[in-house]
Amino acid sequence: MSAALPILATRLPFGLRREMAKRFGYVEPYGQRGGFCIRFVIEGRVHRITSIPTPTGNRRIRLATRDIAEEILEEVRGEIRRTGDVIAAISPYMGKSKLLGVELRWEEFCAVQRERMEAGQLSRRRLDELEGHLSRGHLKPIQEIPLLGVDFSALESLQMSLFAKGFKPKTVHHVLADVRTFFRWCARRRLIPAVPEIPLTQLDEYEPTIPSAAEQRQRLAGIDAPARGYFLARGLLGIRHQEALRVRVADYRRGPWDARWADEISIRAKGRRFRVLPVPAELAAWVREFRPALAEAGAPLFLNPNTSAQWSMSSLVRVWKKMEAELGLSHVKPNESLRHCFGTRTAERLIAQGMSRDDAQAAVMRVMGHTSRVTSDRYLKLAAGTLRGVVE
Repeated sequence: MSAALPILATRLPFGLRREMAKRFGYVEPYGQRGGFCIRFVIEGRVHRITSIPTPTGNRRIRLATRDIAEEILEEVRGEIRRTGDVIAAISPYMGKSKLLGVELRWEEFCAVQRERMEAGQLSRRRLDELEGHLSRGHLKPIQEIPLLGVDFSALESLQMSLFAKGFKPKTVHHVLADVRTFFRWCARRRLIPAVPEIPLTQLDEYEPTIPSAAEQRQRLAGIDAPARGYFLARGLLGIRHQEALRVRVADYRRGPWDARWADEISIRAKGRRFRVLPVPAELAAWVREFRPALAEAGAPLFLNPNTSAQWSMSSLVRVWKKMEAELGLSHVKPNESLRHCFGTRTAERLIAQGMSRDDAQAAVMRVMGHTSRVTSDRYLKLAAGTLRGVVE
């Protein structure tokens, strides 16, 4: 009688591995053509090996006789005795199977991430991205491949299938990055011995359109004053979109009425980090005019004045495009006109004031909340003013 076995049982004593092998599966008749199968139970579910692959892997041969089935069963038991790894033992014979395939493990992976989201360790948006890879068919080429059978070749096929869907290289890169994260999770759980090599997706380095500081000021001034606070915070402090949305009234601390540069704001960044920034006078004046009471401690600091609720992305885009149309300006993405412009022009200004490149990079890194100097270095690279005097 086949007994339920754990999915993976590495580093077990030989006696236990030997007992697992003895209890694994048995041969029984299968099908109407007089064939046989190996029946076994894993995680409470009955599974069967009914055929084996040919050496070329192009097709499968059914277990036509009991002797063949018994021979395969003994091979599986021998692998279990040697390693204690049930999945590794059965994967050469199972072919495509939800038991072994990526799909089932991806569902488990997403279930764990959902628990992390409910515990406040993951954003809803991030969970939707991970679940969407399966529901939208992004992983179809590898969904039913045994977890241990996913190799560089299979992932290359996945990469090509994403390109065939019309995905841009950056999107393909992000999907494969999530696939790498999934396999790392599997490796930590000892479902696989190692993470397979992920094919490289070549990306053209994106060159953003960075307006001058004067043009940024023109754009900010062109936004209706009641709606301007969010854009001032992003443009004058260089904070991220989600950081601006997360700022609460209680995160803003006023200085003396006549000293607006004494105001401070706490920015809650990615990874549960925070930083405290001085508030520029223009933003401090806006807060005093349009958020004078600051009574609702749990309310967002920057509200949509038309709805008195948190800004939605569609509302922000409408305000931005309306401003550009009224001023007759060509379209520039808000993130490039606000956060990227702040980082680039700040780097230019600091170096022009005599600060070394390394010190300017460190200052930009602290203010903008970067965790890597590589990220901060992008702004120095975009700051053309830092090269004046080098190029004649």
